[in-house]
Amino acid sequence: MLRKFAESRQLDYSSIVMIETKAGIKNYVCAYCDTELSRQMGLMGQRLPPHHGAVLAYPEPVLMSLWMKNCLQPLVAVFIADDRVVHACTMDHNDPNRLHHCPTFATTVLEMNPSEADGIALGDIVRIFK
Repeated sequence: MLRKFAESRQLDYSSIVMIETKAGIKNYVCAYCDTELSRQMGLMGQRLPPHHGAVLAYPEPVLMSLWMKNCLQPLVAVFIADDRVVHACTMDHNDPNRLHHCPTFATTVLEMNPSEADGIALGDIVRIFK
């Protein structure tokens, strides 16, 4: 039932994320998820168009773990604190129960297509426009 709900919902891609990398600025159009339910759902049941993603925003820094339940494609999770990239990991949708941990506190996660994460590194500056 959760999977059917996840696949039927329409995400509001109205936020912009800019990441300043050594190679230049990368821009993504994102869904902004700042409620408990929207963060839990993330990109469940969704296929991302090119240069799109989801921002999972928390009110305070937390130690985070993510999983891939009901996700339709692999994703990269970019963990952010103080407007900087603090960790990134690739998450495989074929192993949906595996937890992916951020080793430090973060306030935000950007979920995105793995092919679009090349060049993103620790310390890169991140700007989120809601």
